[in-house]
Amino acid sequence: QQLKEVTHINVQHIFSGPAKFHGVAFDGQDLFACGPRGSDHLLLYSAKTGDVKGVNITSVATGMNKYNGIAYGDGVFACVPYDADEMLMYRHDTGEVWGIDITHVAQGKYKFNEIAYGEGLFVGAPRHSDRILCHRLSSG
Repeated sequence: QQLKEVTHINVQHIFSGPAKFHGVAFDGQDLFACGPRGSDHLLLYSAKTGDVKGVNITSVATGMNKYNGIAYGDGVFACVPYDADEMLMYRHDTGEVWGIDITHVAQGKYKFNEIAYGEGLFVGAPRHSDRILCHRLSSG
């Protein structure tokens, strides 16, 4: 099928500075999420309603260059750290935002590039890190 229309949705009300977001993931039903790079908010876009909103993540990380890739799995969006020291986790059905310390895996800047989910496991690809980041969601 041929693409008939290209549209846009303004997100300046969420964050208007540089290095806004990095990466996009889809929950398989309705919700797209963009990971916060310079923004203090995880960006959420509902394909069904067209609503755009931000989820504040400053309880986990602040500053610029916080996160790089984002993935979705088992009800959770997860962002792999770029300069942040904690992996960012967001469960949309509860609105819970939390971080998982990864300093025992990598330290410094430019830690990881991308992240994927499969078989109950989030895996982050190293950039400057010498290690792959692996996190299994706890069951119940």
